[in-house]
Amino acid sequence: MMLERCLHCFATHACELRYTKKGLPYTTCRVCRTRSFFHSEEALRGVAIAPVVIEATLRQVQAGDPSVGWVPERTAQLKNYVRDTMRGNGLPGLPEATTEPVPYVDAAAKERIG
Repeated sequence: MMLERCLHCFATHACELRYTKKGLPYTTCRVCRTRSFFHSEEALRGVAIAPVVIEATLRQVQAGDPSVGWVPERTAQLKNYVRDTMRGNGLPGLPEATTEPVPYVDAAAKERIG
């Protein structure tokens, strides 16, 4: 079953609802290649409603409705958070980013390093 919009990248008619071999539902997007797995069919209630809400909100954003002015700000905030997290910027307890792999577990002692 095709969904109207992907819940992650908002692409139209690119997200499909599928089932695993065990019969659990998941969605997969042909544009952003994201797969979202759900533990039960009850979790699909949001999947059924979200594309309609996304569509209506995006229409309001395009129309310049001030009541949804928070959408671009929130999207930019999340992108910045993910970028900073991936780079290790400003987050306490994370090691500095390196180009070489860093072991987080001492193989001999089988204990977490750091």
